[in-house]
Amino acid sequence: METQTIRETDITLHERVAFGATCEVYKASWRSPNGEELKVAAKKIPIRGDTELTEQLNIEVNILSRVNHRNVIKYYGHAVTPTHVIIVTEFASKGSLFDYLKKQKSLPAKLLRKWAVEAARGIQHLKNLQIVHRDIKSPNFLITEDNTLKVCDFGISKDAEATQSTQSDKGTMSWLAPEVYMEGKLSPKADVYSLGIVLWELCTCEKPFKGMMPQHVMFKVSSERYRPEISTDCPLQLKMLIEECWQQDRRKRPGIDEVVSRLERFGVYLCILFFDVDLTCNVLIFFLYFMFIIFFMTPPIHHVRSLLDCNWSMICWVHLIVT
Repeated sequence: METQTIRETDITLHERVAFGATCEVYKASWRSPNGEELKVAAKKIPIRGDTELTEQLNIEVNILSRVNHRNVIKYYGHAVTPTHVIIVTEFASKGSLFDYLKKQKSLPAKLLRKWAVEAARGIQHLKNLQIVHRDIKSPNFLITEDNTLKVCDFGISKDAEATQSTQSDKGTMSWLAPEVYMEGKLSPKADVYSLGIVLWELCTCEKPFKGMMPQHVMFKVSSERYRPEISTDCPLQLKMLIEECWQQDRRKRPGIDEVVSRLERFGVYLCILFFDVDLTCNVLIFFLYFMFIIFFMTPPIHHVRSLLDCNWSMICWVHLIVT
């Protein structure tokens, strides 16, 4: 590993916040080269002479050192010892999107729109660097103190030029594109499929394929083209986008650039149809004020013309209110 090596003595581990089969994640402090003490996340991975694990670590730190985007977790460096590696990144105080959503019944419209766009932008940045994440899922999006959503965990990511996946690095079944586990085929469209599942989670605040075993999910998705049910409350445009993202044939899925563009374009529409109370009150107040000006402050002969002339201005003002 040749990227941004830091000293283990500059890292102070505090409480453990997460753990898995191959690593533990701690809330920690790191003394940066300029002497500043930063709150960070420290991912501690035992090496244990595991060649495959060492290769994954090399991939992860290489990718982390290349990315630089508001919606991708920030990498500070890593420390290497004979027994373990510690990867140091920014600390996301509000935890994972998965853990956040399971405590909610629904999301406010503005937050749903914000996180949908931010999730897509993070994946778009990876695609621009020719990186396929391959494990896009709500547990791999973290929420910072200012409610910014950031993609993380690049342990099984690959360059987009790679076209095959091995059995051990395919990702998590409930979010995984069918062509990856059926044929081992990799492409940025696999991440688009997974994003479709995450968008569904943002709409429902539920776990995808809840109560189903991974093997059952694999059979239902690949053989029966089964997908989670989309709520009738979901706006039609968002429903259509989700369904396009999780198309069985990857060639029919939109590219991530198109996904970002469409989410940005109907952000106002999403907010209004999800009926965010504060937002709706603001829009109604503005609309009533607008109508008062048109009908009481201008001569009657100009009413229709004024409405037509001001239509786009009103749309722009509403967009400013909701964003």
